[in-house]
Amino acid sequence: MIPQTKTAQAFALAEWLHGDQYRKNSDEEAPKIPYLTHLIDVMSLLIQVGANDDQLIAGLLHDALEDQSTTPNGEVTHVVISEMFGARVLELVEAATDGSSGVPRDETTWRSRKQAHLNEMALHQETDPEALLVPLADKLANGQSIVNDLHHVGPVVWDRFNAGREDVIWYYTSALAVFESAFGADHVLVGRLRRVVAEMATEQAGK
Repeated sequence: MIPQTKTAQAFALAEWLHGDQYRKNSDEEAPKIPYLTHLIDVMSLLIQVGANDDQLIAGLLHDALEDQSTTPNGEVTHVVISEMFGARVLELVEAATDGSSGVPRDETTWRSRKQAHLNEMALHQETDPEALLVPLADKLANGQSIVNDLHHVGPVVWDRFNAGREDVIWYYTSALAVFESAFGADHVLVGRLRRVVAEMATEQAGK
């Protein structure tokens, strides 16, 4: 039997946690897309910039605490991640986590959750900037999907969110500022995110 690497174990855990989930889309959009595609996109971006094993694993699991606070068999997800992959991976996943467990993820909490996450990322910028590589890859993957879908299906894309177009653009613009401070404006993923945010904000993309 081929030995299973930690990364393979992380993918198996991600599939167990997210296997029945799909990407956000509106009723007017194309058929549902498995959520695992987003996790693979994030991991691919991390590979492109030479991320270490802990960051790659965290990339696969970065939404685990947000979406599945307990595993399908009732275990506490953050405990499972810590036991399987160690404290550093858990720290990286927490750095990418938007919102606390039990807080409703709807339009009533959207702005406060996003502002809290921006504040947490700004703190990491000062104390542990390497922890921001996974959130950067996550924002870039999501931003690329938004822009691609704007060109394919138009402004109905904004109906996916618990906030309006201007608020979503505010969030991505604010996150970009944090990443520029943490990694520098010349970082390859930062540069790509900057272009994505600019395109997201154009009138053409918004029509």
